[in-house]
Amino acid sequence: MDVAPLIANPGRTMLPARYVAEGLGFKVEWDAAKQLVIAYPEDQPKPDIENILKELNNSSITVQDLGNATGDQNISAAGYNLFLSSSNSNPTMFFNIGDSSWPKQNIRVVCTSHPEFNTCHQQMINGQWRDFRKDVWTNNYMLFRDGYTSNPKSGMTVTFDIYGGYNGDESYEGVKIATIRKTLP
Repeated sequence: MDVAPLIANPGRTMLPARYVAEGLGFKVEWDAAKQLVIAYPEDQPKPDIENILKELNNSSITVQDLGNATGDQNISAAGYNLFLSSSNSNPTMFFNIGDSSWPKQNIRVVCTSHPEFNTCHQQMINGQWRDFRKDVWTNNYMLFRDGYTSNPKSGMTVTFDIYGGYNGDESYEGVKIATIRKTLP
């Protein structure tokens, strides 16, 4: 590499994308006209960038960056009234994400920045501990301060994809309706 890795808080090592991609067997090209990096497996044909860009431009999904504000935050997305709130009554929880419409609609929340936050080891009311999948259909996803393989910490930025369109089938992936980024308070 012609540059040194950069260590950024909280404990992240950043490397040049080209170096990593080529090291993993990808071909990397720069499209100066579109200001776009194109990376694809060396043994595969170059992807059809025009179709990918057309699909992205037709998408109504935008990233909602909620920053590090505390209190209730609301987002309207594809007919859902999503809320993100913290609970002063439960100091073990960072926040929960849910649908505030009535009747409540189920959503599926998937943490894309930290996949380990999609499973949590939580203490039950009776004192016993149990593993819970968090990326399931629910009307109330909760991110706790502990119980994960790498616990969330204040100042950490997490990103979630939110899916809607629950049809009663737990195995249904759903339709992505929003992406939320939040810096933990």
